[in-house]
Amino acid sequence: MRKSKRAEIWRRVREVIRAYPGMSAAADAGTLPPQRQREYEAVRDALRRAERLPDGQWRVRLVRQTLMTDGRTVAGAALDCHVSERTAQRWTSAFILSVARKLYWI
Repeated sequence: MRKSKRAEIWRRVREVIRAYPGMSAAADAGTLPPQRQREYEAVRDALRRAERLPDGQWRVRLVRQTLMTDGRTVAGAALDCHVSERTAQRWTSAFILSVARKLYWI
């Protein structure tokens, strides 16, 4: 995959993840367009998978802090979750890749 294409996919997946908290009410009511519904379900499924992993609660907390709500840096979220910055980077990357795979973008 070309670097520019990878960067574009990465940016788009991050946008989908950032939009997730605001989509929950519309998704529950069934009023999301089909593409947005797929995106919502991809993030929801990735969160559920992350919760089942070892240290799942910390992974989800880190993802919420860095990608969804708080806008924290990975380093700041790593301190809060009691993991190294490198582990936090791996968890964040794994989550983004999980969503991209669910959407069949990679």
